[in-house]
Amino acid sequence: MTLRLLIYLAKTYQQYLIDTQQSEHSSAKVSLPKPELYVIYTGDDRKSVPSEISFKEDYFDGDAPVDMKVKILCKEDTTTISGQYIGFCKVYNQQKALHNDSIKCAEETVKICIKKGYLATGNKTKLRKISYKGISAEFCCTFRFLLFQIYTRTS
Repeated sequence: MTLRLLIYLAKTYQQYLIDTQQSEHSSAKVSLPKPELYVIYTGDDRKSVPSEISFKEDYFDGDAPVDMKVKILCKEDTTTISGQYIGFCKVYNQQKALHNDSIKCAEETVKICIKKGYLATGNKTKLRKISYKGISAEFCCTFRFLLFQIYTRTS
């Protein structure tokens, strides 16, 4: 996972240099924002999740000249967007286990999350019926993230 984040960080910095009209080939020091790296863990076994992971620990048993530390967020709460998302995913996973119908799953997830305060910043208008049938297992993660984004969009 840390390797993937290292690649994402490099690509993000590359785009940043383009956007700010800087070059990685410049002899002058380029200006870069300090990175803050996070992973949002939404699995069930949150007690065994470390608070931080390290690139050099993951790949080189701690013996490498390069390191990158990544903070793991796994606490559900109503005060942060990440905490709301984690709580939302927990409710979604519970509802997915209860309902074979993806539309019912989505409706129940949103109703429960509004009551718990996970969607407190979102648009509390009446839920619209989703007009397509079924969501495959491969798309569940994307679906729950998109559903969360839809209902937390600020007015």
